[in-house]
Amino acid sequence: MWKENDLSDITWAMCQASPTFLECFVHFFFPEVDIHSIIDFVRESPDEQDGGSRVDFLFRVQDDATPYLIEVKINDRNQHFGQYDNAYNVTPDRLGYITNYPLYEEGYDKIRQWEQFYDLMENRVKSFPESEETNLIKGYLSYVKNVCEIIKNYDIFIVTYELEEKESLKKSLENLDKENINKIAVLIPCYNEAKTVKKVVEDF
Repeated sequence: MWKENDLSDITWAMCQASPTFLECFVHFFFPEVDIHSIIDFVRESPDEQDGGSRVDFLFRVQDDATPYLIEVKINDRNQHFGQYDNAYNVTPDRLGYITNYPLYEEGYDKIRQWEQFYDLMENRVKSFPESEETNLIKGYLSYVKNVCEIIKNYDIFIVTYELEEKESLKKSLENLDKENINKIAVLIPCYNEAKTVKKVVEDF
C-alpha cells in the first residue's frame, strides 16, 4: 500500500467513491473543468497511437475529444514530459503532474506537489459536514501524509547534535511516545537532510 501504483489505485478509487473528492482533485489541476461534464475517469489508459504510454489518470468532458491527463509520482524521477503530450495528442495545459518532491519543467504549469494537495484538502475538510464521505476523505489524507512523507511543523522534533553525541540522542529518543515515533522528524545537520527517528536509529 506504500508504492506509487498503490497511491494511484487508491486515489482513483476515491474519485469513484466521493464526488466531493473528485471535484477537489480535478480542480487542483484544472479549475476550469465542469465536474458534471466528465464522462469518464480512467485509470492507466493506454494511448491510442501504439499503446506504449499508460498515464495514471485520463478523463474526458462532454463535447471535447481531447482528454485531460494526470500523472502521479512518488520519488520516481522518470518524467514523461513530451512523451505523454505526443502520445495522447494533448498540449501541456492538459497534463497535470503531481509529485512528492519539487519539480519544474519549462512550459508545464500544471505541476503540483502532494503536500499542496494535502494542505488544501486538510483545510477544506474542516468545513465538510460529518458523514461517511468526510471520514473517507480524512482517512485518505492520513494515508497520503504517510506515503508521501509529508512532515508538518507540529510533527517535528528538532535535534542538533554532533556525531559523538549519538548516545545522548538515543537517550532522548527513549523518552518519546513510541506510538508517535513515526510522526517525528529529526533534523540532523551532519546528514544534510531530514530523517525519521526510525531511520536515524537504524543508522547507528
